[in-house]
Amino acid sequence: MSQNSQQKGVVILHPPFDFLSISGAIDDENYGPYALFIGRIRQYKGLDQLLDAWTSLPAKNNLKLLIAGEGKITRNLPGDVIIKNKWLEEASVVSLIRNAEMVIFQYQEASQSGLIQFAISLGKKI
Repeated sequence: MSQNSQQKGVVILHPPFDFLSISGAIDDENYGPYALFIGRIRQYKGLDQLLDAWTSLPAKNNLKLLIAGEGKITRNLPGDVIIKNKWLEEASVVSLIRNAEMVIFQYQEASQSGLIQFAISLGKKI
């Protein structure tokens, strides 16, 4: 294959969804300051590795870890981890991300959800 006929890869970012225009019930629970792990709980998202890392942190600056999304969690969780195990409506996703100190995407495989770009558009720590 000649050098001129080789294809180069192109990276195209997923645009942020316009979640801010969504109406509906928001998540108005007061969790205090929290780091957010959000979305369906699936193995590829690396929740076990996140929990291992979270429990090993010596100081968390009064942050709690909020795991929000539907799925199965089979391990015991420390007291500074909050579970919101349910299907999240889009308005709740907006509220949870907006109120988070940081949003954690512990993915072991790629995601095309658009949530990373949305969190960045709100100026969140990723």
